[in-house]
Amino acid sequence: MRAVLCLMGVAAMSAFSSVAMADEITIGADRDSCIYDEFFPTGNGSGQHMFCGKNNAGSQRRFMIRFDIAGAVPAGATIDNVRLELFMSRTDTGSFVYTLHRMTRDWGEGASDPGGNEGGGIDAVKGDATWDEAWYPNDPWVTPGGDFDAIVSASQTVNLEGPYVFGPANGMRDDVQAWLDDPSMNFGWIMVAPETAPLIASSKRFDSRQHAMPDKQPRLVISFTAGNPADFNGDGVVNGTDLATLLAQWGTNGSADLTGDEVVNGSDLAQLLANWG
Repeated sequence: MRAVLCLMGVAAMSAFSSVAMADEITIGADRDSCIYDEFFPTGNGSGQHMFCGKNNAGSQRRFMIRFDIAGAVPAGATIDNVRLELFMSRTDTGSFVYTLHRMTRDWGEGASDPGGNEGGGIDAVKGDATWDEAWYPNDPWVTPGGDFDAIVSASQTVNLEGPYVFGPANGMRDDVQAWLDDPSMNFGWIMVAPETAPLIASSKRFDSRQHAMPDKQPRLVISFTAGNPADFNGDGVVNGTDLATLLAQWGTNGSADLTGDEVVNGSDLAQLLANWG
């Protein structure tokens, strides 16, 4: 213990500096699905495209998209900003504002694949999301068209074919932070276009995660600041509680091994003290 206290004194003389580091990653979607407001159950879980808006016949389309946040961003990180990159590949309508909303329940991505332009979808199969069902055929939405938060997470004006970016926006950042903190609530987003005017078509086609060209597939760019690894109990501060954890694991290959040398020793103590407070 005398040796430990000596190391503490030496380490405490060094300049304190945080090990929290800003980083940016780009990830692809792990699920997406398009739903169609038709007279019969219609799905598109595995096609190359997704639609959003009202078509010329007055039928609505929306699509959901989800990203595995907890599988890509370290636990305890702070999300700084987020942007969603999509490619819109077909349109015969004008300029409209499209809005992104947080889904409030889970939904399916079935094997349905309409082929061709995909604008009309195809008969739904088991596991599809449809306009009436979150998981076809026996798990309906509370509200047809998907259960989602009315608050807009992000919006973007979409006009001609090409790439579009949603965000950075505070709503998207808050959504992703919540999904990182509680992955069980990550149901992704739904895209919604103007649907109120009965005679105005607003539907446009976006490319899905199954698109044959990777550069057309949806991407989520996340900027984050990693949490402090010396904050063992995750209370936001490195203090005596964390020091006690380290000392209790001294000489073992425990979770307090900050340097990765498979033993908790003076090097780990020095790093903890350099991040005190």
